Amino acid sequence: MPEILGPEIPTLLNFSGEIQNNAGEHVAEICSVPLRWYGNRPEDSVYLRAPITFVTLSLLNESRAAGAHSVQLTFALDVDMQGRKEWQRQSVELVYRFAASDWLALLEQARHTQVSTIEVCLEGPSVPAGLKAAADRYREAMRHLQLCQWDDAIADCRQVIDDMATAIGATEPAPGWAQHSDKNTREGWTFSERCGTIRNIVRHATHLAHHGQSEFTALQARYVTELTGVLLKFYSGRLSQ
Repeated sequence: MPEILGPEIPTLLNFSGEIQNNAGEHVAEICSVPLRWYGNRPEDSVYLRAPITFVTLSLLNESRAAGAHSVQLTFALDVDMQGRKEWQRQSVELVYRFAASDWLALLEQARHTQVSTIEVCLEGPSVPAGLKAAADRYREAMRHLQLCQWDDAIADCRQVIDDMATAIGATEPAPGWAQHSDKNTREGWTFSERCGTIRNIVRHATHLAHHGQSEFTALQARYVTELTGVLLKFYSGRLSQ
């Protein structure tokens, strides 16, 4: 009698693949995992891992905020199998939907944050002629920041603010320090006077570095430099009108 064979039960050898978002776009590569799985009886549990970067989380979170409250991920798995038909590869697609609450919990565990970037134009037609020197000096402040020269970065910001004051002139006088302590006087300030006060305060924060102190932290230098950049951006737009 001829031998009667039952249905072929392959041995699974390897898992790999990628994770896609709901638009079918690549999100992350799944790390290849070897395994031995015969007849639905695995020798051991298998865990799939896919390193996801900060940028990936940000893009997924933006797509969620733009519409859907949940996040849908598609796991496009490639399974290497070995059986009577020799070695072959099969594709398996699994869809998983993160509920909004689960997704927010994941972001919290990953300590994910959203970053807002303020762009400051430092050359070209968007920079008024009167602020050219301030823009050049601010470029130096950013360079010193990149070189971890915190005191030099803050001292550069002092010059940026002084150059801005020269360009602005008497059109936006900054109230004297004595006026800051009088509540009635402060309440009567115009918007321009309040802006002048902000410039005064940021300039005051540069005072120690301007006079040679060099015990500043990276956080302090970035704080002053970013505040100065916001001021430069505002007055560039204002003086360009």
